[in-house]
Amino acid sequence: AISGTRPWVVTETGYHNALAWTGGHPPVTERAAARYIPRLFLEYFDAGIRRTYIHELIDEGVSTNNRELNFGLLRNNGSPKPAYTALQNMITMLKDPGPAYTMSQLGYTLGGDLTNVKRMLLQKRNGVFYLALWQAVSSYDLVAKKDLAPAARSVTVTFPAAVTQVRLFSPLTSAAATQTIARPTTLTVSVPVSPVFIEITR
Repeated sequence: AISGTRPWVVTETGYHNALAWTGGHPPVTERAAARYIPRLFLEYFDAGIRRTYIHELIDEGVSTNNRELNFGLLRNNGSPKPAYTALQNMITMLKDPGPAYTMSQLGYTLGGDLTNVKRMLLQKRNGVFYLALWQAVSSYDLVAKKDLAPAARSVTVTFPAAVTQVRLFSPLTSAAATQTIARPTTLTVSVPVSPVFIEITR
């Protein structure tokens, strides 16, 4: 109703870490935000949102009870929060500048424990696919005010025929591949609450 056929742009979204704040928009820990923010970008992209901006780059001050000072990806002294690192790693892995191109298709099926597991399939212009998997569950208990540690789901990815190579990535911890597997037809992936990516070269 507002935008018609024009694409959406989200100009301000994110999480704050003022853990003593008691008003609206409750806080989460830096640990939880690191798991939520990469998911946020994937969810918004899946919803067709053209561009998303996190509010904001750096904390405006140092406080535990003022939310407006604590929305940054960086702390007020410039040091990176875990969410900054996770987002930086995801961008490093997925960036693919250049003109528009036509994607191809990838056949695959998911099995195993798919409870609350979400997926997104992306492709770069060189033909390599990235299958993102994550759990759409909470990493922070807003009532008890403590971090949660949901168990990872064991998910099986099966291809119709062997692919040349897959590499596994966990942007929460690194921009580098955590595992490389040659010519698999099936692989089992441990899916946490933060996105993991399977790079698939056919």
